[in-house]
Amino acid sequence: MRHTLLYVISGCLCLLGCRQEDSFLSNAGRVKIDFGVDDEVAVVASRSTLSDEESNALRENCKIRIFNNGKLVNRYGRWSEVPEDGILMPVGDKYSTLVVAGDSVPASFEDKYYKGTESFSVVKGQTKEVNVNCNIVNTLVKIEYSQEWNNLLEEAKVTVSVEGGSLEYPMAEEAKTGYFIAPEKNPVIKCLFSGKTKTGTDFSYENIIESVKEATLYTVTYSPSEGEPVPGNYGGGFFELIVDETPLGDPISETVKVYQRPVVSATNGSEKIDLSADMFVATGATMSPVFTFSGSTPLKTVIVESELLTGLGLNSNSLDIISEQQQFKDKGLNVVITEDKKNVRLEFGDKLNSYFIKESSYSMKFTATDTYDEIQEGATAKTREIVWNIIVSDANITSINIPEDRRYEIWSDKAVFYGQNLEGKTPTETLYFRYREKDTETWSEYIPAVTDDNYYKTAQITGLKPGTTYQYQMVEGTKVSNVISEVTTDAVHILDNYSFEDVSYEGKILRISKDPSNYWWDSGNEGSATMSVNVTSVDTSIKHSGNQSLYLKSQFVGVLGIGKFAAGNLFVGEFLGTEETYYGILGWGRPFETRPYALKAWVKYTPGTVDYTETDKISKGDLDIGKIYIAVGDWVGDDPSYPQWPVVVRTLGPKLFDPNSSGTIGYGEIEFTETLQASDGGMVEVEIPINYENYGGFNRVPKSIIIVATASKYGDYYSGSTSSAMWLDDMELVYEESKLSK
Repeated sequence: MRHTLLYVISGCLCLLGCRQEDSFLSNAGRVKIDFGVDDEVAVVASRSTLSDEESNALRENCKIRIFNNGKLVNRYGRWSEVPEDGILMPVGDKYSTLVVAGDSVPASFEDKYYKGTESFSVVKGQTKEVNVNCNIVNTLVKIEYSQEWNNLLEEAKVTVSVEGGSLEYPMAEEAKTGYFIAPEKNPVIKCLFSGKTKTGTDFSYENIIESVKEATLYTVTYSPSEGEPVPGNYGGGFFELIVDETPLGDPISETVKVYQRPVVSATNGSEKIDLSADMFVATGATMSPVFTFSGSTPLKTVIVESELLTGLGLNSNSLDIISEQQQFKDKGLNVVITEDKKNVRLEFGDKLNSYFIKESSYSMKFTATDTYDEIQEGATAKTREIVWNIIVSDANITSINIPEDRRYEIWSDKAVFYGQNLEGKTPTETLYFRYREKDTETWSEYIPAVTDDNYYKTAQITGLKPGTTYQYQMVEGTKVSNVISEVTTDAVHILDNYSFEDVSYEGKILRISKDPSNYWWDSGNEGSATMSVNVTSVDTSIKHSGNQSLYLKSQFVGVLGIGKFAAGNLFVGEFLGTEETYYGILGWGRPFETRPYALKAWVKYTPGTVDYTETDKISKGDLDIGKIYIAVGDWVGDDPSYPQWPVVVRTLGPKLFDPNSSGTIGYGEIEFTETLQASDGGMVEVEIPINYENYGGFNRVPKSIIIVATASKYGDYYSGSTSSAMWLDDMELVYEESKLSK
């Protein structure tokens, strides 16, 4: 099934009386467009020239957009679509063209992406040749290793990543160049240097290059540091990193020193402690943890916060190791600080073992701050914060927070609780869970645990409150684990301007927002308003609450019988523009990460008899049909001109929304095939259930929401009745199954 709406703008009316070719040519010219790839780009990309095969492939994989005064007026999906004798266009001097070629993948060793723009004018009766020079858009990254590593490292690689993709550069392979596209809102490249030393020690350190630029080659060189060439207890201080930033085609380069945030690591004897996870120790266990803090610049402070410190005889539960090192030493905790203050080590010895006698849990927070702000003008100091939790237990099992890859099991009114065996332990009695709302005293009855992969879990716990944190524990027989885990149910999402009380005008265009430059809902008004027609407006005479409702009125937009039928409409997103004069381009979907059960709305609908039709889906004389639908999903934008929008609808073609696309995880709709109103002529509440079962929504979490309402279902085919109207008020998402009416 396909859905969208028709949006008509008055640009089509500018050509009134000029439909015949002869009359059009009296005020038009032709444009021939060609493009090429800059040779210097190919050289920097380690390719002296592009082969004929590559050039032809680029041409067939290119896209051409033509704009007039900033508005899209023409588009071609490949070079073969462009007319050989030129594009016939109205006279004007504010034209521009955009050509993109290649593949815009986030990361690749092969695929490159080119872009070029050129302004031009169209002269009456003449043919204008426009040559567009396309330059590479990618950020290029080349990784180089110092030969000294061959004597120090058994194996190593650098994983370079941007949001959406990554490439690996093994040290053992020949250096090669990768092509990346970093998002405009997150222009960051991450370099993860990892491997194993000749002595068998694993290492892994991440550095970040911020504010990376397009059409720029970054040569990243890793070299061993003097004096500490092998990673060990000194964190990230064993290598130096130099980044050479070279604009493509520009011989000038800039060397940038990359400083990483301080590194915090820990060991117990020869074993590394994973500080990102809770540490479970059995009652009576012994350990001698050593914590190491290192920075690319001297460390300013290393703060330790824990309820254990005063128990160890220190005078506060929050102390700076650097300034208070003597106090730590006086209490039997060894502190080692290197002369350059880039490395600090705290050795607990056996001082913590007295806390492992009985079941309990403890926490330590470490905050290391460097002096980057003192050596880099305008910079701020870099900080690393780590919280280490220790759970002392003689139980065999423990509850755990819901694994991230099972986040989909959390809803607004239900969730699943998780647990697992403690390392080396095997339960011998029946396993249960119990739970309670946080900050309350009473636990629930025991709930049986079931086995799922390497986890224990409950069946789905229903009847929970939205946006509420719950605590839970595992139970073996009658013995309750001392570990308490938490889960927070999804909060209720209230739709922006849900009762449509806030409206404003941007010129003639009605915006469904107080601020006409910032709106969540939109409609086709941007096109029709230029003819002083707002297909979506407000009505103060019919409403459910407040001062007004939203009024969707299908209409013919044009003069002297020339124009198009336009459906009264509303959607979540933004009217982006037009192409080929009057075909609308719409961006659909706003950020959204919860799963409601239904959409409720107050509606009045009066259908008219169809008087315009350009499709066999509905005929003149039929009764028009109104429609509202909602979808949630994890769609990924695939429109090259508007990749930031989850779904882009184009009425040219048309390219319409398909609820059965792979990105949909929940969908619901309602159609109005007859008049809908209360006995007094007012509004009626309708409920639209959202179907997740048929769309994979039980094991996926959405990223976007789409809501669409139209007074004429087939408006996307220019078909419907100019007498059809829909009133909308008080839209609400339902998040608790108990509140559904059916």
